[in-house]
Amino acid sequence: MVCPNCRAELSASDTYCAKCGTMQQTVAAQAPQTGSTHQLIPYKNPMALTSYYLGVFSVLPMVGILLGAIAVALGVMGLRFWRANPQAGGQIHSWIGILAGGFFGALWLTLLVLLLIAIFSQVPRA
Repeated sequence: MVCPNCRAELSASDTYCAKCGTMQQTVAAQAPQTGSTHQLIPYKNPMALTSYYLGVFSVLPMVGILLGAIAVALGVMGLRFWRANPQAGGQIHSWIGILAGGFFGALWLTLLVLLLIAIFSQVPRA
């Protein structure tokens, strides 16, 4: 067993890490989950899951700019968490959040800028 905080080797009976003092989870809590829900929903990586949903909802006009930016940031954080904790899952959810959020956020921002340019270019000058 490995400490999730400092990566020091631990025995199964250790309650605390001798190196950093982090309290360890019980063996039952670390047991791998079985079933299809665990494979589909990365509930141990909430940043990846939130990034996924925000990326999907960034398809909404104008609010997609904000949702997309947040989806990209959380997606990157979800990938970092996944790299440190591969058992948490969420790699694909993070990538979907990054790609969808980035695409739709940039799309709505571009359309907003073009709309503002069109509006202000038709304003009569004195």
